Amino acid sequence: FFYSGKSLFIMGTLSSCCSKNDAIPEKNTSRTSLINQHQNGINKTQEWDPYDVNEFEFGIFIEQKINEKTARRLMSHLKKQSEGDESNPNQSEKDDTIKATQCIHVLLFTCILYLKYKEKTERRPEIEIDKKKLKKALIPGYNWMIENKLRSNDATLKRSKYKILGKWLKEYYVDKQQLKSLIDTAFTPKR
Repeated sequence: FFYSGKSLFIMGTLSSCCSKNDAIPEKNTSRTSLINQHQNGINKTQEWDPYDVNEFEFGIFIEQKINEKTARRLMSHLKKQSEGDESNPNQSEKDDTIKATQCIHVLLFTCILYLKYKEKTERRPEIEIDKKKLKKALIPGYNWMIENKLRSNDATLKRSKYKILGKWLKEYYVDKQQLKSLIDTAFTPKR
């Protein structure tokens, strides 16, 4: 793949999508500070599993943090990947689109940015991301998008509309939680 753990590309892209004003928790270790960090969802004592992606938070990240510069960089990499395909006279028109089959690559790329962003803002230790494990974690959301939003492998998405992926991830998360709640309710023994 075109990204690796400590790639300069990822770091450059991360800095382009994250502003200097993003909150970085204080390193103060007082009891009050630890309580505040825990209440803000930052619990360093709890083991963090980067492959257990919260689709709702990831969707918010896409909507709020991924900017046009990052989208252009992503499109240039997708274009390089598809250069092996036959030349098409309508290529300039297709340069601004993402095929349904490429959405998994878009999700994988942006999820790596999301995880690196979480490392930075939550002062988590830097980890090397296993892209195969991450892709496996993203497949259920991607399949949901194919079935419910893209509906065919020929469907395309304009680069200017890439933030819709964030909205779809949030919808998937809500659907998944509702289904989990129904299953939990159905299998809860009545007393």
